[in-house]
Amino acid sequence: MIVIAVSSRTIGRPVWWLGPSTHPAPLYFLLVPIGIVSAPFVIARRDVLLHARVCIACSLLLLLSALPDISRSPAVCIATASVAVAALIGSIAVLIASPNYR
Repeated sequence: MIVIAVSSRTIGRPVWWLGPSTHPAPLYFLLVPIGIVSAPFVIARRDVLLHARVCIACSLLLLLSALPDISRSPAVCIATASVAVAALIGSIAVLIASPNYR
């Protein structure tokens, strides 16, 4: 997400939660992606199944957070959605495979 944020600002089409450099978005908008990305690490560090479920929920939330950029900057939306889908696929794989290794 940091790479997407820096790249989007560099090309002049910043993500919705970052805003342009001349008029940055409020700080609480920045907390949205930070909270989504860090929630799995904070909420469920020990329980693998709970961690996978939280990761799936956060991946879906990250996918939803890509939608506001779809009309203004489709490339940034696709990049964010790609990260969300990759995280979702990994989380589903962990959820499916973890009961087999107990």
